[in-house]
Amino acid sequence: MIRMSTRLACGMLPGVALLCACSFNNYGVVAAHVTTGDGAQVVDIHRIGLGLRTYSADSGLSLGYAKESYGYAAGQKAPIPEGWYLFRIPFDLRDPLFMHLVAIGAELRWPGFETGLSLGGIATTLMANVPADQSVRYTASFEPARPAKTFIRFCKEESTCTEACC
Repeated sequence: MIRMSTRLACGMLPGVALLCACSFNNYGVVAAHVTTGDGAQVVDIHRIGLGLRTYSADSGLSLGYAKESYGYAAGQKAPIPEGWYLFRIPFDLRDPLFMHLVAIGAELRWPGFETGLSLGGIATTLMANVPADQSVRYTASFEPARPAKTFIRFCKEESTCTEACC
């Protein structure tokens, strides 16, 4: 007969929950929040458990908690209605202008903007996800804790990329 103390059972519960929760790209144990900023939209995706991402710009596998933020310029794609989306993210997350990742646990990333393995915690940001054959001038601001404050301004080639340029 196996006896387990309450303390041990309660200690194992979060680990079992993490292993039971999983997500693949836009489906599974995911919660997405869409926020509109000044000339930008930010999609924050929260995942727990085992999460697999196969997006071309951001491929990875996480175990634990991960929050990915993807930023798009207004007009870059069809506007996404603001709000929360649970278990299914009904829009395309390809080709963001910028990306931010926070992961606690294990995070394995492969060709995208970064390759590596992290154990413990990681926070990383890419502010210019532009194809190598394109030239784009813009100014942007992104605060992960305040996505509504995000702004993006595309600039004309002859401008100095200031507020007045756009």
